[in-house]
Amino acid sequence: MKIEDLRNSIYYYLNFARILTNIASMDKNKIHIQLVWGALLVLMGIAFFFQIPQAMARIVSIESSTLEIGFVYFCLYLIDLGLLVGGVKKLYANYMLLKKTDAADDNIT
Repeated sequence: MKIEDLRNSIYYYLNFARILTNIASMDKNKIHIQLVWGALLVLMGIAFFFQIPQAMARIVSIESSTLEIGFVYFCLYLIDLGLLVGGVKKLYANYMLLKKTDAADDNIT
């Protein structure tokens, strides 16, 4: 391997690391928007959790088998779980990213 090739490959990897750092340090406004979106997902999951029994009362009034009703219960609670877990995951990830960018900003100044 020539010295020139080695130098080019080192430059490539250093440049790639710089690109990844720029991606990780997302604009703070975008992080705040993602935090709000995560909070809205969690709030919607909580509201949907309390809405399921009322919706199921209307669904049960339609004559159908208990197996179908059980499946509908399962699906609704699965959707609710997805809202809650997705919102909490988004909140946690973006909060950690916000802390990371704040720490990076403090180190720069």
